[in-house]
Amino acid sequence: MLREADAVFMQKEYAKALRVAVSASSNKDLVSKRHHNISLDFTLPLVLDNSFENLKKTKEIITVLNSFKLNDLLTRSKEKGSKGALVVVTNGAFKSAQNIAGFEVVSVNNLKARHLAPGCRAGRLLIVTENSLKELEELLK
Repeated sequence: MLREADAVFMQKEYAKALRVAVSASSNKDLVSKRHHNISLDFTLPLVLDNSFENLKKTKEIITVLNSFKLNDLLTRSKEKGSKGALVVVTNGAFKSAQNIAGFEVVSVNNLKARHLAPGCRAGRLLIVTENSLKELEELLK
């Protein structure tokens, strides 16, 4: 049985792991090693406007992702079944991006280190909206 001091220690360690995983997602070298053939002509993490959460169709989301030249990542994730980008939103009602193969959608409140570093490999491409980035900053304080 865990003592209270052990539980507090584990929470602090997990918070550190989450901070490290988020910072690894903003490192271009780590992200390019994990996702081989994508061009990173944008700053990491990829911050999108809040209207991105209101898109209803999967085709609209794919159009937005292709505007950032992520079509190679989309096709590789679909063909190999590998993990693609992680989309972090403020509300859990963002279903249209869940239909994209290899892309995972998670709410800020449910974000775990395993989402950011699946298989203990850090450097997953992180796509966030402006509101979710603010909530993530509050979460990591």
